[in-house]
Amino acid sequence: MPGIMPSGIEAYTCIVLLHGRSCLLLQRSPHKAFAGQWTGLGGRVEPAEFTDLSAAAWRELAEEAGITPEHVDRLRLRRVLLHARPGEALTLLCYFTGTIRTLPPTLQPPLERGDTLTLARTMREGALFWVPIPLLDTLPLIDNTRETIPLLLRDLAHDPVGHAPIHIGIARTNEHGKLLLQWA
Repeated sequence: MPGIMPSGIEAYTCIVLLHGRSCLLLQRSPHKAFAGQWTGLGGRVEPAEFTDLSAAAWRELAEEAGITPEHVDRLRLRRVLLHARPGEALTLLCYFTGTIRTLPPTLQPPLERGDTLTLARTMREGALFWVPIPLLDTLPLIDNTRETIPLLLRDLAHDPVGHAPIHIGIARTNEHGKLLLQWA
């Protein structure tokens, strides 16, 4: 609704982990926001974590998938997106990437085939799947995730260590409900 100003800000992590040519993604539970849609792992940034956003990412990885620093190489904050949805609080989305070094015992490994989703784990938030990169376009991804995952994969390919500056972006929905993103 035009003219309604957001009354607050909420911050979330969204983590995309790679293992070979597959990404670990979450299909949201039917009783959660964005039910049935797909995104990375993550969740709310707690107030004490604003001074160390990677602490929020590590906490979410441990809670949702049993993933700890010994399992992941180069977890890096790559992109931060300020998203304004009509009538909602401003949302700050903190996008991280990393590569799986060793699988934790809590996750099933991906199939070697590159054309099949593999269930890695179920949990309260939904189900974690290994998604081959070529299948990303076939999933009902959350709108901002659909726009950002290809950029994250490109960031990871061009700068695997994560030395490049963090990309900052803004997102809004136009009067027709279309998501508009702009990256600096």
